[in-house]
Amino acid sequence: MLRPFYILFFSLFILSLNGFTQPDQKAGLVKQQYANITSRYNGYFNGQQKLLEILDKLALSHIDNYNEILPVFPLGTKKDAESVSGDGDIVIKKASFVIQRHEIGKWVDDCYIMIGKAYYYRGDYFTAIESFQYVYNKYKGSPTEVEALIWLARCYLKLDKSSEVESTLLLAQTKFSGRTRHLLKDYHTTYADYLILTKNYRKAAEELLNALAYNVRRQERARLYYIVSQLYEKENKNDRSIIFYKRVIRKTPPYEMIFNARIAIARLYDNSDDAPGKGVEATLTRMLKDDKNLDYKDQIYFTLGTIALKKGNILKAIDYYKLSAINSTVNKQQKGIAYLTIANLYFNKLSQFELAGTYYDSTLA
Repeated sequence: MLRPFYILFFSLFILSLNGFTQPDQKAGLVKQQYANITSRYNGYFNGQQKLLEILDKLALSHIDNYNEILPVFPLGTKKDAESVSGDGDIVIKKASFVIQRHEIGKWVDDCYIMIGKAYYYRGDYFTAIESFQYVYNKYKGSPTEVEALIWLARCYLKLDKSSEVESTLLLAQTKFSGRTRHLLKDYHTTYADYLILTKNYRKAAEELLNALAYNVRRQERARLYYIVSQLYEKENKNDRSIIFYKRVIRKTPPYEMIFNARIAIARLYDNSDDAPGKGVEATLTRMLKDDKNLDYKDQIYFTLGTIALKKGNILKAIDYYKLSAINSTVNKQQKGIAYLTIANLYFNKLSQFELAGTYYDSTLA
């Protein structure tokens, strides 16, 4: 790989040999080439690296709740956004320096996009919108015009402005070309995020599958497959859901995701095909004995309870749900779900209202 210094030297040398360029034009071209190269290899490159660091920090701090559809973009909480504020300042400073010193360079629009992203990750969506709108208005016909529209839609999503999200994405769709193919994954994932928000699960699954047709990193691919599985489950397409949960496992994501994919497959299993001793209950029982699943026993017992309930064995299901609550030492939310499920069974199925009240109280606690 050529070092930036040699690229700069070679570019200046080529320009100096151009006999068809007038001296004042030659000087302008040299200046512009210098601006392009120094922008690319100094401020812009370093700012992009810092943005990647911000994303890594937010992903590490994010905690997934597998009882709900996973977020397409795992960015953590408002507090997590505040924790990367200093890193965002560095990105903004580097991008602003490029804009001020190299206003004729071709990376200026990219730097405005970078500033918008920094504000977005910090949770300052209104300021981010200003940056993206500036790019959209000023750089018509460029790839950054489309990129700005996609990120505008993401900002509107965070601000719960559904109508603006839809109109912005429709506008972006009309501007795609061969030069913007690299932005299609971002477009489809953003659109899917919007569709999930509006509970259009079938279409959201299709958009995520469209995104997966492009270059997606392995860990992100596993996450998108998991969300596709959840969306098909919402649509009661259990066979399709199981197919994609199995794809999640094959991508070897973090163990927590693998575990939850296995639990989901067990939950969706068709009991009529469950051969005695070889089916899902036997698999779950083996999982209880695995030390890796020590912190996940509550979910295993809950799934066993759900299977017992499907088979009409209410008392056995309640016993499993109680074991789920007892073993919920880490996941307090799972404990609450177990208590609520027990309470509903006592109330709706067994008409034991006093016991139901006890478990409703436990749920509240």
